Amino acid sequence: MTTDSDRDRTLLPFIASHGLIHGLSASLPALLPLIMEEFNLNYTEVGILSFSLGASIGMMSILTGILSDIMRNKINILGYALLSTGIFSFFIIFTRDYISLLFYMVILGFLLSFYHPLALSYIAIFFRGERGRVFGMHEIGANLGLAAAPAIAGFLAPQVGWRVSYAVLAMPAVFSALFILSMNGARVRMRVRKENALKESATSAESDESDESAEASMCDDRDADGGGCDGAVRARGGVICAICDDLCDFVNQMRGRFIRQLYIAEGIFGFVVGGVSTFIPLYLVAEGFSVAFAGVVTGVFLAFGAIGKYLGGVISDIFGGRSAVSIGFLLAAPLFLAVPLMPCRFLSLVPLVLAGMTFPMALSAIITCISSEIPHSRTGIAFGFMMFAGFGFGSLSRPILGLAGDTLGISSIFFIISAVSLIGGAIIRS
Repeated sequence: MTTDSDRDRTLLPFIASHGLIHGLSASLPALLPLIMEEFNLNYTEVGILSFSLGASIGMMSILTGILSDIMRNKINILGYALLSTGIFSFFIIFTRDYISLLFYMVILGFLLSFYHPLALSYIAIFFRGERGRVFGMHEIGANLGLAAAPAIAGFLAPQVGWRVSYAVLAMPAVFSALFILSMNGARVRMRVRKENALKESATSAESDESDESAEASMCDDRDADGGGCDGAVRARGGVICAICDDLCDFVNQMRGRFIRQLYIAEGIFGFVVGGVSTFIPLYLVAEGFSVAFAGVVTGVFLAFGAIGKYLGGVISDIFGGRSAVSIGFLLAAPLFLAVPLMPCRFLSLVPLVLAGMTFPMALSAIITCISSEIPHSRTGIAFGFMMFAGFGFGSLSRPILGLAGDTLGISSIFFIISAVSLIGGAIIRS
């Protein structure tokens, strides 16, 4: 029988891995002032650099989402993808110009795209109660990584260079991948023992109740892995047929108005968060703060998002996802607007940090609602398209805000972000 404590322990490696994955992407904005200086870039070129990473993650997430639905062992795929990401991250040391760094970002984005569809699909199936709370806890891991990585990168980069500091941040991902692979091996061995025990006791009438519990436990494991009869039938039908089935079923699901609103909201969320996290360090450096301090502030901004994401999950469970999403968007809009309008540069940090707490409330609610609206057998592609909306469409904010920074001044990005947040709140309430 799988207990709540067992499930919570199962969630811990995902929380840690989520933090490491986001840490690898979030540390780059903290390094952008140094990259911008070394390669003599303007804000638009910096935006394109960040766009290449986000767009690669978004577009490849559709493919990895489909693979998540048709592949049997999600955890092994996840572990090897995380291991490959950690190892490849060391190769940033060999980038020597803007073009090579762009190429590097595209490949890194492909590797990073594996995590979210696989992990979110597994969690949606394995944790079927209090999904808002569970997804909120999972998102806390992301924000801890988002908070720690920029602060560490901002501290190390002036000392050892931005390349070495990024390579150092990649090391924990390798160890996390090895842990996940070993954990999955132990879980598979335990499942085999349960199946053998079930076969031995199948003829005993006294074991009916325990058989049901064992079957339920194994069903959780098999469903979460993407196996079961449905997975086997689809595998025999061929990969192409399975992909077509996935896409057709997803298109049918998208006919619902609320599910379309959720994907639009995710795109707006990615637009805002991606744009702000990219340009916060550049804005602070332009305001006269040091690179190290800009990294710390970016980390604090993202750390407060952990509180918001957990609250968003709880609010989603109690009042519904629509309320949590709209609250996050509408509360953050005036806070973003206030950042460049504050009379003192230090005072501008207050609304910035508060916006970092309120806006992420929307994400946990979006994930929870999508997991509830989509059948378990299609969660992979659902979350793949969610990542496409958040990272793919959301990555457009980088070149747009970069162009705005070059033409209107770096402060203008907050006016754009505030307006987009208001639009997001209006759409989800309509």
